[in-house]
Amino acid sequence: MRESAFVNRYFESLLKEFETVTQYLDKSRLVSQIHWGGGTPNYCAHEVHTKSEW
Repeated sequence: MRESAFVNRYFESLLKEFETVTQYLDKSRLVSQIHWGGGTPNYCAHEVHTKSEW
């Protein structure tokens, strides 16, 4: 699998997890930041970052 395909697949899975987790969050609280930690998000293509901007 090409590296970019792997990264895109990872982010698709991550976004699905966000959707699942947000069902359990207090809707009155604003999420203003997501700390990725443990890696370098600047490695990922701009399109992938844009997908994750809520």
